Amino acid sequence: MAGFRVLVAEWPPEGRVVRPAVDWPALDRTGRPVTAVLRVDGSGALPDPASIAAAIPVGRHLAGIEIDFDCPTRRLGEYRSFLLALRPVLPRGLRLGITALPDWLRSSGFTALTRAVDQPVLQLHATDDPRDGLFDAARMRRRVRAMSRLSARPFLVSLPSYGVRVVLDPNGQLRATEAERSLLMGGAGRDLFVSPGAMARAVAWLERDPPFRLAGLVWFRVPTGEDRRSWSPGSWCAVLARQPAEAVATLERESGEPEILRLANRSDLDAPLPDTILLDAACLAADGAGPYRRDGSLLRRIDGSMMPAHSVLTVGWERCPAGGNGESGR
Repeated sequence: MAGFRVLVAEWPPEGRVVRPAVDWPALDRTGRPVTAVLRVDGSGALPDPASIAAAIPVGRHLAGIEIDFDCPTRRLGEYRSFLLALRPVLPRGLRLGITALPDWLRSSGFTALTRAVDQPVLQLHATDDPRDGLFDAARMRRRVRAMSRLSARPFLVSLPSYGVRVVLDPNGQLRATEAERSLLMGGAGRDLFVSPGAMARAVAWLERDPPFRLAGLVWFRVPTGEDRRSWSPGSWCAVLARQPAEAVATLERESGEPEILRLANRSDLDAPLPDTILLDAACLAADGAGPYRRDGSLLRRIDGSMMPAHSVLTVGWERCPAGGNGESGR
């Protein structure tokens, strides 16, 4: 690991700037450089450059700052002007970076935007359309190649090490995304997850023939005990060490009346929960438990997305004649 990128301030659509608590002594003990991330809600106006500069932590040794602004593509010209105005008010020697959205690659003004900063970070994970999932390897390859052609500066790519829950409205459209924190919103939801094995294959492709100007990888997010949607530390470290294998949750049955159905992940990596578990048609009765609910002949996952390494999860029960056998599925 070459360093950390840490959120230090957020500008919500309305209200005052929010400053998350940061454990600076812990970061100092790592001896690695820190880039301060300043997040601006993409639905509102850009703050004054002076207010950005005022939010940079004083008395901390920083390698740079990164502006995380989900700018609508049509406003990239305005965003570039903002960045050019920001540069002169930053402390001397502080590198300026931005988070770049894949949609910006379609803009004729994208290359000029990258000239206004020292290092853009291409975000390769998104939840704009839940049907597309959180990450797609084929889209990643297309976007990285485009970034290599269009960026005027060395760039990083941001890869996911987490899952999210998307909340849908009655028409099936994206209403909100729950990631680090729960939004406590009702409505239909769907969990999206990127497995460590899938990301290991993505990294292998990037390293096999590194695209021009690719300077490295950014992992979003570092696992913590409070973040229940991120990978476990063991899975993340396995991918960093380039030593992963795909993990699979297997169905186990505990005999009794009724029989208890459990999923077991006996590997050292997180495993995706199967979308469905097939029940035995000969069973007299059955139901789901935990994140599963019965749907006809299936137990269907309604919550959650992954199982931590070396964990067991009760998912349901069956009352079956001798010889019954349920199977997990996708």
